[in-house]
Amino acid sequence: MIRPKKNISSWAKQQQAKWFEFARLIKFRDTHGDFAQCISCGKPVKYGTSNCHAGHFIKATFTAIKYDERNVNMQCYHCNMHLESNHVGYTIGMLKKYGQKVVDQLKMSMHNSVERDESLDRIMTQKYKADYEELKQMYQPKFRL
Repeated sequence: MIRPKKNISSWAKQQQAKWFEFARLIKFRDTHGDFAQCISCGKPVKYGTSNCHAGHFIKATFTAIKYDERNVNMQCYHCNMHLESNHVGYTIGMLKKYGQKVVDQLKMSMHNSVERDESLDRIMTQKYKADYEELKQMYQPKFRL
């Protein structure tokens, strides 16, 4: 049986684009050279591979902090998908990276309400894209002639 294609709403497309740019920024931010360290288990993760994920400390269903850059960090596929973020390891990694104060702030903010705003989503998508490009330029090797 052939299923008809579902029409994806413009809002859903915008969310996909925003997540793509945000995740790309996070993965590049946490990469040193070609590799990053999984925040949950500490294993090296090669940048740009399917093993390289931008995983949430507090689940993405809490929309108030879904795009908080402190809440999303480089994770390996195994911790993010098979261990459901490996929360114990992730907590240890968060405490090392940000400290107890940030962990507490994220936990307090997770239940805040967020209004859906398509124009703000477009602005944030462009911001994440620009931030990625700026970060990429900072780490480009500089050649002398």
